[in-house]
Amino acid sequence: MKKVRGWVFCSVLLVGMPLPVVNAATINDLTYNEDGTVVDFSLPGLNSAGNPNFYNDVTVTWNNGRRYDTLTAVSSKGGSMFFTRGVTNGVPDVYAVQNSSFKLYAKFDNAGNLLGGTLSIRGTLVGPDFGGRGRLVSADLDLNAFVITENLIGFNTVNLNCRISGVVCSDSESVYLRLDTAGFNTSLRNFTATGLAVTTIPLPAAVWLLGSGLLGLAGFSRRRRATYRA
Repeated sequence: MKKVRGWVFCSVLLVGMPLPVVNAATINDLTYNEDGTVVDFSLPGLNSAGNPNFYNDVTVTWNNGRRYDTLTAVSSKGGSMFFTRGVTNGVPDVYAVQNSSFKLYAKFDNAGNLLGGTLSIRGTLVGPDFGGRGRLVSADLDLNAFVITENLIGFNTVNLNCRISGVVCSDSESVYLRLDTAGFNTSLRNFTATGLAVTTIPLPAAVWLLGSGLLGLAGFSRRRRATYRA
């Protein structure tokens, strides 16, 4: 298990890191690279936030207790949730999630060790090639893969359960919370802040390889037809 306080210094390191120069598009306060990753949603040792993903407004609360500390992130009242799938020239397809709810719960001991946690995303998702209703995503937080800085919190997850037709999920989901104002510090005292949650629903490598193979076959077929016509 990793300690929260040991990761706080990462925020200082990240400030000086240059971002890659890519074609990118900003949608609802998120900027996507060509490869589908979300700019500024990446921390050392964690899976970068990528595509497909859910994003929505949340309220983040840290509570200090006598026996343990808790971190919760829940959907803001009246807030909206969106699902992105597929990125073309840095621009993803965006679909609204109706009747949505997001909840993340994490428990720490007083020394800053993550003891456990869960993630749940519910709602109704309707798209041309996918859909889902009820609990769309559930997962446990990975005890050995989380980072907390002053305004960005990241977790990897395990035991992923994805109920979205048309999207085959792997078990390496990441979830990031970005606070609107710096809330965390070395003492990690009680606080509540608004923020943005980005939850990656990664596709297995085999799916991407299959897609690449189909594209290659399509290109080969076109070349054969062109040769035949000549």
